[in-house]
Amino acid sequence: MQRSFVPAFRIIHQKALAKRRDICSQDLLYNVVKLADIKDLKRMFDHLVEARTRFGFDTLLHYANAFGAAGETKHALRCLDELRARHDTVAWQAVVDRQRLHWTCATILRKSMTKSKKYHETPNIIASFVRLGIKVDILLYNVVMHNAMEAGDYPIAFKVYNALESNGLKPDKHTYSILLNGCSSQSSPAMFQRFAQHCAEVAKDIKDPWLATDFLYYYYMRYQNDPELDRISFFMWRTYSEFFSESSFEQFLVSRKRKGLRDAVNETRVTQSSALLEPPPMALYIMLQLEIKMALAYSNQRVLLLYQQFKELANSPGFEALARSPTTWNAFLFAFCQKQQFASASQVIKDMTEGPAKPNVYSWNIFMQAFFKTSQVQAAERVFEIMRSRGVDPDHFTYGVLLRGYAKAQLIDRIGDTMQHVKTEEEMDPDLLRALAKVVDRRKLMLALETSRVEKEARAKEQADKEAEEERQRWARYDETFSFLEEQSVGPEESSPVREASTTKSSKEPPDSGI
Repeated sequence: MQRSFVPAFRIIHQKALAKRRDICSQDLLYNVVKLADIKDLKRMFDHLVEARTRFGFDTLLHYANAFGAAGETKHALRCLDELRARHDTVAWQAVVDRQRLHWTCATILRKSMTKSKKYHETPNIIASFVRLGIKVDILLYNVVMHNAMEAGDYPIAFKVYNALESNGLKPDKHTYSILLNGCSSQSSPAMFQRFAQHCAEVAKDIKDPWLATDFLYYYYMRYQNDPELDRISFFMWRTYSEFFSESSFEQFLVSRKRKGLRDAVNETRVTQSSALLEPPPMALYIMLQLEIKMALAYSNQRVLLLYQQFKELANSPGFEALARSPTTWNAFLFAFCQKQQFASASQVIKDMTEGPAKPNVYSWNIFMQAFFKTSQVQAAERVFEIMRSRGVDPDHFTYGVLLRGYAKAQLIDRIGDTMQHVKTEEEMDPDLLRALAKVVDRRKLMLALETSRVEKEARAKEQADKEAEEERQRWARYDETFSFLEEQSVGPEESSPVREASTTKSSKEPPDSGI
């Protein structure tokens, strides 16, 4: 029914209603966005613009937001152009600084990265905003820095940051979080130590727990490969205690016997004078991950004891939020799988199944990979079957695990079968190529890969042709059905029952906050 509405409405509008620019209520136009997929919405919007249909400010902004969120940058910017064209200079000056408009611009800019990581489009999008008279405020500068950091272009991100003052702007807490997270993801986080320390001071000044967590994460990422685990643990716990109350970890700390852990906390408490913050779940997770890493370095038994302790504290304040997230359980699952403790790993899966945090696709990927690494191909395939039977769809990591496992086991036929589920751009993954390079029978492997490629391309073409034909028939069907309306089209001066129906308020006017 929903897929039928848009083509039917477009044909009716084209054949009978288009001559009356204001015949459709804003409610109707607004709700078309909810009823159409993005492909249909593009087609519908193109028609409505061609017909010079009247759009209100909120309605056009709603379309721009929908296109922007879908990564359809061209149509989103076209909506803004239409918005500007339908206002005179005075009216545009009255709306150009509205926060809703700036949030839509931020969505367009941020989501432009979703389609093929089009970071190079950022300057052109900003230029479009400026051309429309939209002021580039701290919100948009933050998005520019976010896009740059995500693309690995940290020099540009910091160039924009350093230019804020000259543009009359001050960084906010989001600015620091964006840049600090970007620093943490770089190959050499240590080079950003001075900026990270500045962020730590800002977090203390503004008492922001999330920025403090970002600094804690930076610290963790910087020292994650340091062999001196006891030293790193000491500094991590001391850093944690500079920002956060230890109430959530009180029972945890009391039961831990490791030398130096309580000393790190106590040392900080002596010099700490400012009020401490309540840690977000992510801060607790970082410290728990650190403890798991420490336990792994000592013995398998210590990891198991840590897991049992976590389960005992799962319903306590602080830990309750961690226990509801599969991510925390997956950390223990990964630790057990690293040590080939399959009985304990199976227990984690069982506990998750019976608890609030059900196993997700990452859980099954971790478990399946562990069996492949120990050459237990049948067990790994059984995990895959269980995952599918529980309604969890495989992702591209799942197929990567299967391919690397089959390559290790020299199961070339299964490599060919699995490769058909891998997207073309993912076939060049370095880890996958290294795994395939270890296959001994190169001739058979190349034949299997070529057969898989041909079958995949044929299937993709068949599917594309089928969808194109279904799409053509879907629109053509309504064109024929409503062909009689051409002779009965509403003229400029005529009234119409459709006009009355469309302007009748069956629901409240779309609120500004709905954009």
